[in-house]
Amino acid sequence: MLIKHLNHASVLLTDRSGFSILVDPWAISPSFGGWVTSPSPFYSDILDLIRKTSENLCIVVSHGHDDHCDEFLLGSSPFAQCTKYIPKFKSPGLKNRLSRISSFETCIVEVDTYPVSVGDFSIFTVINTSLGCDDAHVIIYDSENCIILSNDNWHPFEPNVLSDILRPIGHIDSSNRFYLVQYGIADAFPYTYTMRKQQMKQLATRRYQNYALSI
Repeated sequence: MLIKHLNHASVLLTDRSGFSILVDPWAISPSFGGWVTSPSPFYSDILDLIRKTSENLCIVVSHGHDDHCDEFLLGSSPFAQCTKYIPKFKSPGLKNRLSRISSFETCIVEVDTYPVSVGDFSIFTVINTSLGCDDAHVIIYDSENCIILSNDNWHPFEPNVLSDILRPIGHIDSSNRFYLVQYGIADAFPYTYTMRKQQMKQLATRRYQNYALSI
């Protein structure tokens, strides 16, 4: 498994045959009415993706936040024709969104804790319902390596969540398990609020310490 970080929460996984999984693309569209991706992905990486076909590329979208689901990119060729793999949420919101922006030929596959085979990879998802029902841990692995994409789930794992994640990947050495998770202030508090600089620094420091302790 070749793991390549593109930008933000987006990674590209490629197996020995050249088949790739694009995770949580965000390259062009502004998110939440004003966010822009910084840094942007390299032009050469996007060009390489565009040169792929729907037969050697699929897409995983972990949840419906704009910075994980670039509608313009996903609605463009060849991405619109690619199979999309998403967590099996109780709400159909993410599935409906992808159905609207993608080709009618696109297959959208909902994945739960039972691994699904995709090329040389297997994919499964785990939802921490104690935090909410609209985000998920996405785990992608092959015979030797595993990537655990926890996205915005930076909170401590519940015991049942941890066991659900580890059960299918127990055969993979811990040194070959890669954990990706949010570490940063996404809601802009306290940076975009009016307050004394010292108070702002204290609040931001406290938030980062909380991320570190939780992770």
